[in-house]
Amino acid sequence: MYMYLFGGKCRDSNMYKAVAYIEASAYIYQDGKILVEVDHIQDVSNPYLQIKGVNKEAVAVAGSTLKLDGSYTTKSYLQIIQERLPVLERSSSGIHTQQAARLQELVQLIQSQCNIVMEKQGSSSASESSPSREASPLDGVIEDMQSRIKRLERWHTINTVLWTFLMSAFVGYSLYQRKHK
Repeated sequence: MYMYLFGGKCRDSNMYKAVAYIEASAYIYQDGKILVEVDHIQDVSNPYLQIKGVNKEAVAVAGSTLKLDGSYTTKSYLQIIQERLPVLERSSSGIHTQQAARLQELVQLIQSQCNIVMEKQGSSSASESSPSREASPLDGVIEDMQSRIKRLERWHTINTVLWTFLMSAFVGYSLYQRKHK
């Protein structure tokens, strides 16, 4: 399950306002050449299929294989959802009532989960933490993400160096072969 929250900056102020909220779930299939995503959008009866890839021909073949020729749309999810709303609620003045209620439920759920995590951390680490500073539940998440990013950066550097050596060797070998022919 994932969520889209669309918004924009208000004309007369520096504040941002939510315009639409969309809940969806997806199944993703990929084979190295293309990525096929089947999206099930809340309150929309038919799933939407996205085919993505860097090779236009591979994407076109996948679309033909799935018999999608001529049955595609270039509309965004926001346009699809707004078309299904009653005419009075189609403006971009803000989230309509049903979406606002669901978004409020999600905010409350997230806040309650944060409170539960904070209570658990407070009871388990009360003896370890100093009285001047309590650890927030996000600190652990942030540290974990930072360590993952550092690991990914390290692997990216190693891969870049290895690919540079490999490509240098390949180019050198190609030049050597060309020179001795």
